[in-house]
Amino acid sequence: MKNQLLLILFLMLANIAFSQKFSHKVNSEEGKFNLAFPVKPVIEKNETDGINTAMYLGQLEKKVFLFSYTLVQESPVGQAEILETALKAFTESTAIEVKTKREIKKGKTTGLYGEGSSKSGLHVAYEVYFQNNILYQIGVMSEEKIESKAMKSFSKTLIIK
Repeated sequence: MKNQLLLILFLMLANIAFSQKFSHKVNSEEGKFNLAFPVKPVIEKNETDGINTAMYLGQLEKKVFLFSYTLVQESPVGQAEILETALKAFTESTAIEVKTKREIKKGKTTGLYGEGSSKSGLHVAYEVYFQNNILYQIGVMSEEKIESKAMKSFSKTLIIK
């Protein structure tokens, strides 16, 4: 009985500690989102050919938490093709071999989830969404393992307005 109580207490404290990690809030009117990082992110904004992009990066221990949004003027292709293209571009730029890929939902917004590893030992869990001409990309990278639990916790903090 005592061991069970200690285990329950440990799990409760671990859950509280993990949930408190995502305390660095990011809100963007331009990008129409709210998000929380486990550390204060570095922000880089860029405008090229009328396309505005903002990237947020935060590193905690051996994990890199990333988020970006891109304002798209108009797209000649549909949402499904945009999501596929974004996932492919991300995995090619990081040399990731996708092991898992599936359609996901965040509220009413459809997205794609992908995870995989590179030959060099980089492991990635990644999501991409497209809503109201804004492309959202969120992911967790690690050299140790695919961080699907950290990704799930990080993604839960993303609110697309």
